Amino acid sequence: MPIWVHTFHPLNLKDIQELFLLTQKYENVPVIYGHMGGIHWLQTIEMIKDTKNAYLDISAFYTTYALSLAIKEIPERTLFSSDFPYGDPYLNLQAVKRYTSSGEVVDRVLGGNISNLLHS
Repeated sequence: MPIWVHTFHPLNLKDIQELFLLTQKYENVPVIYGHMGGIHWLQTIEMIKDTKNAYLDISAFYTTYALSLAIKEIPERTLFSSDFPYGDPYLNLQAVKRYTSSGEVVDRVLGGNISNLLHS
């Protein structure tokens, strides 16, 4: 089973980097980085690109640019989510559809990736 880790405040970038060291050390354990890394979303996306067992949960994205970059850079490891009641699942769904270039990628992000992860 994958491990989901909270990466929003009060965690800082150093904390997230330490989590990535553990993720890399235990490469057979899938780790989902929740909330896109918070204000450290750009660094989190970059670290996920280089870590084969790391995944990104898109809940609480700061900007649609962060969402579109995540989907473009790591479409096979971006996972749909929303931080209800603080975020709106419907708006997140619409944002994924708007900022994704293909139906195949939409399907992956909206459920295919997590399905594959849970069945692997």
